This record gives sequence, C-alpha cells and structure tokens, in this order.
Amino acid sequence: MSKPRECEGCPLHKKGGNFVPPAGDGSSGIMAVLEAPGAEEDAQCIPAVGKSGRLLNSALTKYKRETLTIFNTVNCRPPNNKLTGTDYGAVAIEHCKVHRDRVVRE
Repeated sequence: MSKPRECEGCPLHKKGGNFVPPAGDGSSGIMAVLEAPGAEEDAQCIPAVGKSGRLLNSALTKYKRETLTIFNTVNCRPPNNKLTGTDYGAVAIEHCKVHRDRVVRE
C-alpha cells in the first residue's frame, strides 16, 4: 500500500515497511492500539493479523473483531521490528500522530 503524503519526513517513510491503515468499523466503541506492524501485518497491510492479532482474537469473547477500531502507534513496520529504544522511535511515533488523531476523531 502506498504511503500517504503525511508520511513524508518520517524516519519510517523510507526505511519502514508498508503503510498499515486502521481496521474495523468502530461500532463497538472499543479501540485496540498496538505498537507497530509486524511481518504479517506488513505483508497483508492489515493491523493485528500476526501474533498480536491472534492474541487479540482469543481475548475477544463478547465482540467481533470487525466492530473494533484497530490501529498501531506507528503505521509502518520499523526496521528489525524494533521501535522502542531506537533513535527514530519517538520521532516516528510523533510523526504518525496525524493518523492516530484521524482515527480517534472518527
């Protein structure tokens, strides 16, 4: 998936993986906020389909996954799947704020 214009200037714009947009319709009023896309999310451009997604799905008993709003703190997979403790992590998190704000407003 191509990256939105707002991604220009982010440290993950060129060194990160694919842009993974939010998923779900939000009808339950519940948001699942994850750190960053992993390998499976990067490949499918869908949040929470890998290991974290399986954990999320197993925790859902009352709600269907489609009724949640699911998104990542950053929308691109970081190099080596590492965000915390890197020199670019805080900058990428701040840069992706525009995407998070859009999801929260909707």
